[in-house]
Amino acid sequence: MFSHPGRSSPTERGVALMDILLCEPTPPPPANVDFSLINNTSGPLKTVRERLMAHATNKLCASCHTHSDPIGLSLENFDTIGGFRTRENGVAIDVSATIQGKSFSGAQGLGQYMHDNPRYPACVARKLYSYSRGENSQMVSPNLIKDPYKTFQDSGYRMRALLKALATSEILYAAKPPAPDAKPATKVAVN
Repeated sequence: MFSHPGRSSPTERGVALMDILLCEPTPPPPANVDFSLINNTSGPLKTVRERLMAHATNKLCASCHTHSDPIGLSLENFDTIGGFRTRENGVAIDVSATIQGKSFSGAQGLGQYMHDNPRYPACVARKLYSYSRGENSQMVSPNLIKDPYKTFQDSGYRMRALLKALATSEILYAAKPPAPDAKPATKVAVN
């Protein structure tokens, strides 16, 4: 789902997973970014990793790519439709990654990285609350869900505990105050 038609995109995968699983949205690239090196699949750089590493030499690009690309590169054994592969253009695929000094390899390593990352369960709790309320998760303050999150932590991060804590908390059912300029609803007569 987070790939280009016909070829994978570690950047798009990484950006999506950072937003979905870590609640860390990535800003869009500047309008003047030259994507020709990345898009040149028939050039001398055979793998998407090689093309991304060459692209990441630009300091402006590297600031975001060093966070998003490792996640996506660890999933490069999966093509655009999720089929397993070990080679790209005849070259063995390298699924090693390093994020903030933590190294891992492949989907299993990424899973362990997520498991060990304290932002992951915090994001799960925030997203679950926001989805249940129909709100934007980026607008949910961590303080708002601190009690259900504490229950989640104390349970060893059991989803059942989080669901129960959210479902029985007053915060889930609290109505938002009307917007200052909102007009009251008018009654419609039914004949």
